[in-house]
Amino acid sequence: MKYYKFLAVLLFPIIFQACTATSYITDWRDPSFSGTIKKVMVVALMKDFEYRLSYESEIVNILKEAGLDAETSMNLMGVENKLSKEELIYILEKGNFDALLAVKYTGSKSYTTYMPFGSFYNWYSSGFDYMYSSGYVERHTQVNTEAIIYTKSSEDAVWFASIETTNAYSREDLTKSLALKIANSLIDNAIIKYSK
Repeated sequence: MKYYKFLAVLLFPIIFQACTATSYITDWRDPSFSGTIKKVMVVALMKDFEYRLSYESEIVNILKEAGLDAETSMNLMGVENKLSKEELIYILEKGNFDALLAVKYTGSKSYTTYMPFGSFYNWYSSGFDYMYSSGYVERHTQVNTEAIIYTKSSEDAVWFASIETTNAYSREDLTKSLALKIANSLIDNAIIKYSK
């Protein structure tokens, strides 16, 4: 019985990590940008209402935790509205927004990896066990998203990111991982200042 308890304690971090989404980000910042962003409208450009709501709400919550004033586009524009450029500018100006953060789903893919079993009690034994072990197969899903920020002072983007999120097993897990990566990148690239 002690062996099983030890094994459970040993494997818990591995199992927990396997159930958590991991996001990788490739980002770019306009080197000439020197402005200050204090208020952002977040818009998720996707058809699925539940995902749009989840993306926008989670990003807004994380940005607010960082001390930024942020609001979802759904509160301002509604659900089904595709606005003209003039209408969008009017909403941004009326709400006194400094910037627009747009997030777009760009696709997903599934893949499998083979994980060979091996023993942990010593190097020789694990090598020997590896030769005779059947191992197991893991299934992974990768979701690709792009995020971009435009400011009221420029029509050109000041920040862009391509984000790959792997093994998000729920909408909340996906959007939380994504929102954290976006906020951290914005802070690291001095697009926003952490003020809390």
